[in-house]
Amino acid sequence: MAVDNLARALSLAASSGGGDTTKLEESINTLKEDVSTLETNLENNTNNLQTNIDTLENNVDTEVSSLRQYVDEKVTAAVMGDGITNIVQLTKAQYDDLEEKDSKTLYLILG
Repeated sequence: MAVDNLARALSLAASSGGGDTTKLEESINTLKEDVSTLETNLENNTNNLQTNIDTLENNVDTEVSSLRQYVDEKVTAAVMGDGITNIVQLTKAQYDDLEEKDSKTLYLILG
């Protein structure tokens, strides 16, 4: 770990000068604690982000499912309507030539 390497280098530098290393060691320990806290916070934040992503994915799935059901219901109602029992596709000329139009038939005019 980079902090450990830094701590060793600072310790060597301080001890080779013959000075008191107590404050330096306290600073190194504080730095190690700070790094440990940052690592813990990073892990917690990562877990929280993943939880939020999972929640959003579930919400999207639910909304898509609801929207599909809504569209299916509306399309079925629009195409079938009340009493529609037959769907026929024909040209405008063929439609115009029909002597009698059936009220239970949906005519799709092509072209």
